[in-house]
Amino acid sequence: MHLIAGLSEAYPEYNVYIVYLSGCPPQSGFGGFVRDLGKGQEANQACIERNKKALTWLLSYRPSVVVLSNAKRGKPVEIAGVTEAIIAELRAGGHNAFVLGDFIRPARSLINCVSVPDWLISEEQIRSRCVGDPEAIRQELEYNADLSPRLSFYVAPEPAQCPDGKCQYFDRGTVLFRDDHHLSTTGSTLFIERLKDKLPIPP
Repeated sequence: MHLIAGLSEAYPEYNVYIVYLSGCPPQSGFGGFVRDLGKGQEANQACIERNKKALTWLLSYRPSVVVLSNAKRGKPVEIAGVTEAIIAELRAGGHNAFVLGDFIRPARSLINCVSVPDWLISEEQIRSRCVGDPEAIRQELEYNADLSPRLSFYVAPEPAQCPDGKCQYFDRGTVLFRDDHHLSTTGSTLFIERLKDKLPIPP
């Protein structure tokens, strides 16, 4: 859902459809991989059924661009093969399908550092809370680095967000994440525009 703004702005000539269910990765239900959503078996099954219906619908739809993207659910070694199989099936069905890697989350709700008047807390407090969690960021980068070589059609987000090895979470004072892991409208628009020359989406 957090990619809607960026994709819509970068590709105004496209109709952008989002297939979304909270916490439900597109791999769940395929190749023996099932994610436990922590909401009971009924919720897990709803995720699986959504994914299977989505794939069936896509394979019956006219050839188009399909972007597979989700949060870091499951270890790369667990989901890479499943993801590769889904992409292969979509491409065999005529779709230009690829994976857009997950953006590097700050693991802290950075919106808090701009939502409190500066006269209420000190500059030192603002500086300490307006940065991402270094350990979480390191793990996020390692996850993407592990997943990337396992997939044939993968676009990494790091060139847009972390071009010099340091990940960006603000742009001229505007926060680029709306919570601890979802892009804000500004962040989505900025990063997708930066990735546009790397995304295999024809004009």
